[in-house]
Amino acid sequence: TKYPVQETVLLDLIQEGTVGLMEAAEKFDIEQGVAFSLYAIHRIRGRMLDFLRKGQNDILMGEEQEEKLFTLQVAPDTAFEITDRNSLHSAVSMAVNRLPMKEQDVIRSVYLKEKTVAETANEMDVSTAYVYRLEKRGIHRLRGMLSKLMHERK
Repeated sequence: TKYPVQETVLLDLIQEGTVGLMEAAEKFDIEQGVAFSLYAIHRIRGRMLDFLRKGQNDILMGEEQEEKLFTLQVAPDTAFEITDRNSLHSAVSMAVNRLPMKEQDVIRSVYLKEKTVAETANEMDVSTAYVYRLEKRGIHRLRGMLSKLMHERK
């Protein structure tokens, strides 16, 4: 039996997609050579499909409905977008390389390798609280180093 998607369920689904977008922004690794838009689409779609598959609110959707719901079109990158992305990648890489070594290790582990804080702490043989402090300091320093670049991009 298939039931129509109710308004509250649709709002929950949108919320799940938003969480997927935030996760994509936090964990995106430009060094993987994948456009952010493609990476984000998969994170958003996966988050939404997981929500539907968990059977939240007694929703049952057939494959056809899922396919229609999650069909996303992405325009091809223009040369300008590719150049802009490469420039941004270079600036972020240089900024990360300027961080103190332990902050670099935490930023790379949590954001590029997508490891949890607990896994990172275990690998570094330190407490999770210390990893959180290093992460916070590293992000703060990166924001400072990249603030001029971000103002130029607006």
